[in-house]
Amino acid sequence: MPTDSRHQLTNLRRSQQLLFVAIFFLVTVTVWIVVSLVTSQQVDELDPELAKLTRQLNPNLRVEVLLEVEAKRHYSQQELANFPILTIRPGGEEATLFAPSGQATQPSSVEQSEPSSQ
Repeated sequence: MPTDSRHQLTNLRRSQQLLFVAIFFLVTVTVWIVVSLVTSQQVDELDPELAKLTRQLNPNLRVEVLLEVEAKRHYSQQELANFPILTIRPGGEEATLFAPSGQATQPSSVEQSEPSSQ
């Protein structure tokens, strides 16, 4: 009989240890899940400047705005014809100045610069 009671006591202690381990793992997993849920919740705050930009536009036309747009300076065809244009081709190899006379010339004041490597 004494060996039978020792055997039962050993089994009871083993079962108790397994119960403690199981409870420890259950608590650990529960804490892990709660922490994961809390950290995964994101609080999205909209910047006030962005909120201001997302306001709906006013679909009504105001006469003051239209008059202001109309009063802005515009260029006539004659002014545009006398406007010099400098074109630089990709790679900076060649620069051409389209003069008001309509003839393409090579400008002498254009300097070639190497892009800085960083």
